Amino acid sequence: MALIGTDLYVGGTFTNANEGGTRVPASSLVRLNTITGAWTPVGFAGGNGVDGVVLTLAVLGTDLYIGGRFLAANTGGQLFFASNVVMFRTTTSGWFQLGTSSGNGVDNEVKAFSVINGLLYVGGNFRTAGNGATAVTVNYVAVYNPVNNNWRSIGNGLGNGLNGSVNSLASQGTDLILAGDFTTANVGGALVEAQRVVRFSTTSSNWFTIGSGAEGKKIAGSVYRVFNLGGDVYFGGNFTVVDENGTTIFANNLVAFSTLTGLWGRLAASTGEGANSDVYTMVRVGSKVYVGGRFNSIGGIAANYIAEYDLLTGSWSKLGTGSGNGVNEVVLDIGVVGSDIYVAGAFTSANVGGVVVPVGYVAKYDTLAKAWSQLGSGGGNGLNDSAYSVATIGSDVYFGGSFTTANIGGGSIQVNRLARFETSVGRWSVVGSGSGNGVNEPTDHRTRLRR
Repeated sequence: MALIGTDLYVGGTFTNANEGGTRVPASSLVRLNTITGAWTPVGFAGGNGVDGVVLTLAVLGTDLYIGGRFLAANTGGQLFFASNVVMFRTTTSGWFQLGTSSGNGVDNEVKAFSVINGLLYVGGNFRTAGNGATAVTVNYVAVYNPVNNNWRSIGNGLGNGLNGSVNSLASQGTDLILAGDFTTANVGGALVEAQRVVRFSTTSSNWFTIGSGAEGKKIAGSVYRVFNLGGDVYFGGNFTVVDENGTTIFANNLVAFSTLTGLWGRLAASTGEGANSDVYTMVRVGSKVYVGGRFNSIGGIAANYIAEYDLLTGSWSKLGTGSGNGVNEVVLDIGVVGSDIYVAGAFTSANVGGVVVPVGYVAKYDTLAKAWSQLGSGGGNGLNDSAYSVATIGSDVYFGGSFTTANIGGGSIQVNRLARFETSVGRWSVVGSGSGNGVNEPTDHRTRLRR
């Protein structure tokens, strides 16, 4: 999801929005006016969306950049050929190809965007950008300049890009942090060691191994996401970390890197060894970091799928009251409103092991009171199926997933795969107009979790 002004743009694999009412054509992409609740197609002259899957969105000014697996935009109208990436100008409702002359997009899927100093950095499975007479070899990562509509590779000398796909991008000042399935950067030139993660300086155009010493540190496994939470950069996935001498630093599935000191950091006060299974999501509230995933222990403590890390004390804590601890199934995403976190996933119980709080795939955790609570009104609670993603707009929380009903057990309402919870009044509301709401297939993309 991406927000421009009061409009929320939603990507995924659906074909229609406002299900149950006057359907709005929505080919994997649709726009919601968060004030009026009205859905509108993203396109012109009867066309809308893209002809494949939307995997990532980025905003640059009032322009929306869409990445994924597709060949054309404006489906159902005059087709606009766009190879895996395209720009939609929200002020004029016009589509724009990325590339000059007959060049257009990239030659395979786009998984991630990052914006630095007005330039769009793009990562994924592609090898060339421009995808036409002006194709440029870029090797899994490229930079697009919206001012001159040009693609270029990133690297120095004769080298550029990486030797494997990019899963996630994040910015740290003017540096680009990359994570994926690569082992080497600056392919074709002076090679740089890049075991699953690497840093690129956009000011000097140089690659840097992440970590101390000549070879830095190597991540053995898969990195799904990079998180920039202020200060340090965090990597989550399914991996261990090994130093340049082959001595294992136990930081399984979760590790921090300080761009100030150039050092890796294990998120534990003493003998903790990261998480015992995959890490998918992280958010920061003040001096606390909240981590969610598939684990049931982290930093040396028992923690069911979600845990709190104190940046000041370097200690981990479970989430719950009394003997309660976390939730009973995987956590996929977390959103923040004030001091409360809103958690989405495949769970149906919170405060596991204590006074259990029944919850339907979503729940609120008050980080000050350290208490779980249901999302609902009049005896209602949560959703009827998994929630994959969370977006917050003011005090409203939007959930995307595979569900069709909200406020289960109370005055339930139909919410087709997208729902809004109004935290100021504690109630669910439909996302749509008239008798319609939501979309006809899952919102966002479950494929963002590269297991």
